[in-house]
Amino acid sequence: MQIKILSYDKRDNRKYLPVRKISHNQGEYKVHYYTSNEIDYFVGVDIETEDIYIVPIEFSSKYSSSIGLKALEPYKNNFTQLEPQVGNDLSGCDDIGESLAGNTEGIDE
Repeated sequence: MQIKILSYDKRDNRKYLPVRKISHNQGEYKVHYYTSNEIDYFVGVDIETEDIYIVPIEFSSKYSSSIGLKALEPYKNNFTQLEPQVGNDLSGCDDIGESLAGNTEGIDE
């Protein structure tokens, strides 16, 4: 997972999720595009609203630099897509995936 804070563009008055890494090293400007060999998901965090956007790399790879909030809407607080990866047989505990998805007894919705 690659975790990013949603950015805000004052010129366009919009929030977006950056999906590339830009580094400046000794005057050299480098852009890195993430691949499915490196990550499975981008996790965008909106600090203002405390919403989390869990975006699969298959979707984000269609964008060259960032994804706008409107396109991110289906991924807003969508923890159910993490269920197969979290709490699997290897972890020895399935409570984590259930609690993220809100499927555990006693969780109020």
